[in-house]
Amino acid sequence: MRPNQIKGTQAVFPTTCWTDVLSLKNGHSQETRNAARASLCEIYWYPLYAFARHKGKKPHDAQDAVQGFFLSILHGNYFEQADHNKGKMRTFLLT
Repeated sequence: MRPNQIKGTQAVFPTTCWTDVLSLKNGHSQETRNAARASLCEIYWYPLYAFARHKGKKPHDAQDAVQGFFLSILHGNYFEQADHNKGKMRTFLLT
C-alpha cells in the first residue's frame, strides 16, 4: 500500500522523513530547502486531504483547504519548527 492510499476510512500518514525537516533547519542551500518543502508537501497532501474529506468537506473544498493550509504552513516556516522529540509529524500537522 502506498503512503497516500486510504486504509479503511482514514488516510495513512507516512513515516516522517526527518532528514527533510532537518534540512530546513540546518542552513542548507535554498535549492535543498525548496526540495525538502516540496517533498513534505507531496507526502502529506493526500493524507491531509483525506482528513478534510473525513471531516465532511466536499472534494473541491477539501482541496482548497489543504492548499491554503500548505500556503500558511510554508509562509510561517512551521515545518522548520517541527521537532521529532516532541511527537509525530501527523500530530503536528493535524494540530
